[in-house]
Amino acid sequence: NGSKITVNDINFKGTVQTFMLGHYKNGTYNNFNTELNNVNIIGVNVVSFSSYISPAVAVYGNATLNNVNIYGTKLSNYDTDPMWPVYDLAAVNYTNTVVNGGKIGTIYTWHHANMELNDVEVDSILSNTTHTKGGRLVIGDGTTVGTIKANYATKIAITIKSGATVDTLDLSMVSNLDSCDIVIEDGATVKNIIYNEQ
Repeated sequence: NGSKITVNDINFKGTVQTFMLGHYKNGTYNNFNTELNNVNIIGVNVVSFSSYISPAVAVYGNATLNNVNIYGTKLSNYDTDPMWPVYDLAAVNYTNTVVNGGKIGTIYTWHHANMELNDVEVDSILSNTTHTKGGRLVIGDGTTVGTIKANYATKIAITIKSGATVDTLDLSMVSNLDSCDIVIEDGATVKNIIYNEQ
C-alpha cells in the first residue's frame, strides 16, 4: 500500500537469491518505499535471479540507501547453470534509487531506472538507462566511479555533477551520440572517455 519500510543497523551474510527492496508486481508498478540506514551486505553468495543477472540487492519502487555498503558479491556454488553475471546492486525499470554515502561494488540499471549516487564509492556501473521515459543515472558530488559503461546504442542519459570523479566513461556501445543526453558539469572530473567516431 506504499507504506515506508525502514531497515537500520544490520549486517547480512550467507547465501541468498537476492535482497528485494519491494517486489515485481508488473512492469510499471513502483509503489514500494524502502530506506536502508547503516546496512552492510558484503561478500554474500547469490543464485541467479531474473533478466539474466544475479544481484545481491534489487530495487523495486523507491529506495534510499544511507551509509550502505554492498560489495564483494559472489555466485553461489549452488548455481551452476546458466551462471548469470553477478552484480551488487540492480535497479529495475520505473524505480527511483538514491544512495548517500557508503560503497557499492558493481551496479546494473535497466532502461527506465532513475539512480542518483552522492558521496559514494563505486567500482563499476553497467547502465542501460535512457531518457525515453524519464530515466537517468546521476553521479553526484563526492562520488567516485571506476567505470561507467553505457550498455545501449541510443538515448543514454547520464549526468556527472560537479565534485564527482569518473575514471572511465565508456560509450563504445553507443551508435548515435546525438540521441543521448549526457551532461558533464563544470567541476566534474572524467579522466577517460571511450567512444566511436561518428
